[in-house]
Amino acid sequence: MAMASHRSRRWQHRSRQRRRRLWTYRLETWRQWVRLSWERGGVSEAPGRSPGSTGAVHLALVVQGLEDWATGRSMVALANGLAQRGWRVHLVLGRSPRRRVPQASGLGPVAAAVQVVDLADARGPWGLALGRYLRREQPATLLATDPEGAIAAIAAKYLAQVETRVTILERYPPSKALLHGQPRWRRWVQTWGLRLIYPWADTLLAASAGVADDLARTARLPRSRIVPVAPIPLPSDLRTVQASAPTHPWLQEPPIPVILAVGRLVPQKDFATFLRAIAQVRARHPLRAVILGEGPERPALEQLAEELGIGAAVDFPGFRSDAIACMGQAAALVLSSRWEGCPAVVLEAMAVGTPVIATNCPHGPADLLANGRYGHLVPVGDAIALATALERVLGGDRRLPPPHWLDPFGEQRLLDRHEILLGLNDLRQPLARRLRAVPEAPWGGDRSRLGAMGRNLGTGLGTDGLI
Repeated sequence: MAMASHRSRRWQHRSRQRRRRLWTYRLETWRQWVRLSWERGGVSEAPGRSPGSTGAVHLALVVQGLEDWATGRSMVALANGLAQRGWRVHLVLGRSPRRRVPQASGLGPVAAAVQVVDLADARGPWGLALGRYLRREQPATLLATDPEGAIAAIAAKYLAQVETRVTILERYPPSKALLHGQPRWRRWVQTWGLRLIYPWADTLLAASAGVADDLARTARLPRSRIVPVAPIPLPSDLRTVQASAPTHPWLQEPPIPVILAVGRLVPQKDFATFLRAIAQVRARHPLRAVILGEGPERPALEQLAEELGIGAAVDFPGFRSDAIACMGQAAALVLSSRWEGCPAVVLEAMAVGTPVIATNCPHGPADLLANGRYGHLVPVGDAIALATALERVLGGDRRLPPPHWLDPFGEQRLLDRHEILLGLNDLRQPLARRLRAVPEAPWGGDRSRLGAMGRNLGTGLGTDGLI
């Protein structure tokens, strides 16, 4: 019996040794795989360039995918504007079915001064590929515009051990955008992902004060850390673009009023309510509708239009590069969203003199339209109220803003603000920064009591004009 017990203990000891050697082998194999994946990117040592040195990358804009038309358009516009000011800008593309930069999908062309870095074909996980890029280029600032890109950016920064400043721009209220229609376990994971990752960011930006408040509540962050800033400026050549003829035949010589809607065909935009309102108005007035956008809800929306009897009066031409020219010829622009951040289409429609009808959703439309003074606000999901507002616009109640109302959203003004918030101005005085001669950054103060209206969108616009 004693001999059997001794053999059993010896067998257990040998089994533990075999398991220990197996796990040691697995760990070493994993380490070698990470090292090889890292070196396949052509980088084994950091180049040691300071962010302000000649040839360094000043700003890297990380876009996980270009299927979100609004995000892609705002990042392309920001990259082009800053590159024209002399900054060295990289547009870094991640994994996405539409990862390439389309030149005619409504995003607009990328300026020749902007270098596009496509990491979609890089080997290994996305975070490792981004880490290799950071270690090779060492940009002064990296801007991420979605939670997936933000998590990858923060992980890549500490993996690459670089001094890059990570800035996160939240475009939509996370309590709506991330958690809408998700199972309970996924909502829990996403919420705690925000709470664990976002505090590591160097700068937090939001598309409006409402989005900043929502992010602070959801991620349990100090509200003073989050700064509102309008994410996309109005193009400087807006009038030239407006004067060009739209390519859609209904808008070239419109004998019948055309109502325009722009956005991805997703539940957030609630185009079903828009179609029901069009059906109600069309029963009393001749009317057509054009929805510029693509998305997974296209078949369902086309079927709904047929069921409502307006299939021949509604067109889905997809995204168009001449969207602003289409706005200039439309009888009205309708934003039927359930939530927003800072809808650029509302700004563009107001700038070209097109009446706007928008839902009073969180957040942005009420600030842009001055609580209904410069446009019509209707409840979310209310097709009857939307139809009533459409009839008022067709009857002559246009409610257009004064010209100075949109001045703070001009290209040069918002580019100035982005240069400050992204820390690019600091690069002009690297020695003064090292000697602590530069005053505290403007995002360090308490911004929780910003004024109403345009102030909520990170501009200098007040309730009655410029302040």
